[in-house]
Amino acid sequence: MFNLIDRLCDITLATVYPFACRVCDQPVTSRFDGVGCDRCWRELTERWAPLALCEKCGMQSDRRVEEMSGEQWFCRRCEHLHLSTARAAGPHEGVIRESVLWLKRHPRIGRRLQARLEEAWRTLPDPAGFDAVIPIPLHPLREAARTFNQAEVIGRIVTDFADCRLDLTSLIRVRATARHRLGMGYAERVRSLKGAFRVVAPRLIENRRLLMIDDVLTTGSTADEAARTLLEGGAREVALLTISRVRMVRP
Repeated sequence: MFNLIDRLCDITLATVYPFACRVCDQPVTSRFDGVGCDRCWRELTERWAPLALCEKCGMQSDRRVEEMSGEQWFCRRCEHLHLSTARAAGPHEGVIRESVLWLKRHPRIGRRLQARLEEAWRTLPDPAGFDAVIPIPLHPLREAARTFNQAEVIGRIVTDFADCRLDLTSLIRVRATARHRLGMGYAERVRSLKGAFRVVAPRLIENRRLLMIDDVLTTGSTADEAARTLLEGGAREVALLTISRVRMVRP
């Protein structure tokens, strides 16, 4: 019955309210696919899925999983991070990138992307063992301008399958930082974020395993500063789940 209703809704979407894929401009024929068409989702999956990922930060390698002979791969760019692990629903390209850009203006996530988030969560060590989900907070002024925090939108979805509480209280952003521009070095990013976060409810995080949420992982500077703050505030472990992961090219 529900499949029939979904199909009727998809027919209505395609004929009465047509929506073009934000990657290839072809019609999106299913609400399940969000801002991209089925072909663009499949093409992205075919490029991403076979690649080995860094066991710590989730950055994709040039090598395929089948070439690794069961060995774990570490990119060695993330050794300094306070995060225990990071995973993403996909690379910051194509339909995943467009989904991130759409989310910055519309507080909704399509079911296909939700499913990919759950798949990424399942690859974390002991995914069901987290005590709380903590969206990386925006500064109040930026959140007021945007009217919502996209990390919180993602976090509410993650709590449904992670079966743990959503913590919007323990970590706050106390200093507004300039947006990180393209090409900005890691050291400069780190300096700009120093002291940006504060733990205000340490009893809620003390000796807890925490899963932080954000939309994009680029260099990891923002997530690392937030993780450092949580660990210094008493957390036992901090992992990260994002929609996308930017591939950092090794110099």
